[in-house]
Amino acid sequence: MILPLRTTSRLDARVAGRLGSDLSTLHSAGISVVPSVLVKTGACRAFQSNSLDPGFFCELLQTTRNVLPATESVFVRGSSPLNSVWCEDKIRAKATLVDIKNAVEQVFRSVSTPRSRASRVIQEISDEDASPAILIQPFIAGLSSVLSRHAVSGTPTSEANWSDNINNRLADYHSLCIAVACRSESFLGRPVILWLTTFREPLVVSVGDAMMTGCGRLIALCDLHERGVIADVELLRAIQPDILSRFDGYRIDPSVCLATAWGLPASAGQSLGRVVFREFLREDGADLPPVLFVTEVVPDDIRDIEESVAVVTSRGGITSHAAVACRGMATPCVAACEQLAINTAERVVYLGSGLPIQEHTPVLVDGSVGRVEFGSSADLVPRYAVSDKVGEVFGRLKDVLRDVSSPTRFRTLSMDDQMHIARLKNRLKGLNSLP
Repeated sequence: MILPLRTTSRLDARVAGRLGSDLSTLHSAGISVVPSVLVKTGACRAFQSNSLDPGFFCELLQTTRNVLPATESVFVRGSSPLNSVWCEDKIRAKATLVDIKNAVEQVFRSVSTPRSRASRVIQEISDEDASPAILIQPFIAGLSSVLSRHAVSGTPTSEANWSDNINNRLADYHSLCIAVACRSESFLGRPVILWLTTFREPLVVSVGDAMMTGCGRLIALCDLHERGVIADVELLRAIQPDILSRFDGYRIDPSVCLATAWGLPASAGQSLGRVVFREFLREDGADLPPVLFVTEVVPDDIRDIEESVAVVTSRGGITSHAAVACRGMATPCVAACEQLAINTAERVVYLGSGLPIQEHTPVLVDGSVGRVEFGSSADLVPRYAVSDKVGEVFGRLKDVLRDVSSPTRFRTLSMDDQMHIARLKNRLKGLNSLP
């Protein structure tokens, strides 16, 4: 249950937590990591059930002194098996029995706090699956950090672009630290941020998911898939529907844009579709999916919302029925768009200037910023230069989804993977008209 991290081979996240698993993977791959003591997730479960061995903390202190000799101050890290589950982390303590015991118990008890329970309820994660591991590391001040990818473009970090990201904090060993980050990404199969000590040589202290835009992360993951670093199912697992919900790299071509209206960003995401109103006709052969326009949502509108790729209201706010329902369904929504007069009886939208927008007019809704763009056609152009690769990325993603969804492959997947793929396909239906 207690062991030095450097003496282990690659460990599963269910045993060592996400951080412990990542550090053991890097160590097994020959990347230098800081000396650490690992307490497996089973210790937390034993603590919760009052069955922890009485000599546990004495054994932990002895192992800590063997692995970290002459260390007066340590960091006690909580390593949750899942990123979405919260637990206490980074507790500084003296290398004494009392301090280490108090810090470890603080991490174990944090699993029972309302904050941690809420994170599990939202993700439908059992208490047992949420038990964290513990990592005890030497306290090191002044760590450097580096991302393996450019946060916006998704391209690998290099000597030429590392300074573009404020999260890259490097004092020395630029090339060595960048090389370690790129190697770590290949072994872990995802864009990462590393915290390192650069005394004599880069030593990895901590690993996390790289902080990136949705566009940049999608490009990076598809690049890893193209290079064969990750397989089809691993690519889909790494793409959360939330990434697609915040995909905002396009706008209506200015040459065909009729008007732009603004409201409150009530539910993040971007969808291209056609203007429809309450109780719209379901046209299977329509070129664009429906975008529902209503003055204010009522409970009877739920079926129309479920079948729409976005919702726009002229009243309400970010806590309105429309906003809450759309966030629950990961559907983009712009609320309180007061520039629009939505006439459901005549099935037309009037802008503040008096310009009428007829039903089935192409519309692009960006719930991340509260923008609604109407066009005479559905021609889109990239909002940012980085989005030039988006068409290629979406093509690859759709090809992978098509292959994995074939009956012969789909039935071999776990229930969790099947549900995740269904959510991705549902989220993509709002983006199926993007280039």
